[in-house]
Amino acid sequence: MSIEVWHSCFYLLLLLKIIIISVYKSKRLIATQMASVQARSNHKLIVSRILAALLGGYAFVWGFSSLGIAGLAALGVDFHEAETGVLMLAFLVFLCVFLWAFASTSVARVWAVLAGGGGLMTLSAWLVQQNMLS
Repeated sequence: MSIEVWHSCFYLLLLLKIIIISVYKSKRLIATQMASVQARSNHKLIVSRILAALLGGYAFVWGFSSLGIAGLAALGVDFHEAETGVLMLAFLVFLCVFLWAFASTSVARVWAVLAGGGGLMTLSAWLVQQNMLS
């Protein structure tokens, strides 16, 4: 073979090597960008779960406590006894709700149950109190 053929083969292999390296680097860049996007969305999901567990759990327990106290008072239990009993139970409810917020598969479901349930229970407690006052 002549030297020109060797040079042509050499340049062809060099060009092939450059193409392979550029494709490999672009795949790595795309994979890195995708991992970065997934990491950012994972951070958002984690922060959302933490906020749901704390704020949503607080709202849920607030509604539970207000409904329990109002309901027991409407049934004739002394207010302070109802308050003490329900608030002791509220600690256990908050613990269960807090743990469930991290065990659940859907963050949207956690927010819906905790914030929605807390709001509905608080509204129900308000209605029971209004009924007691009238």
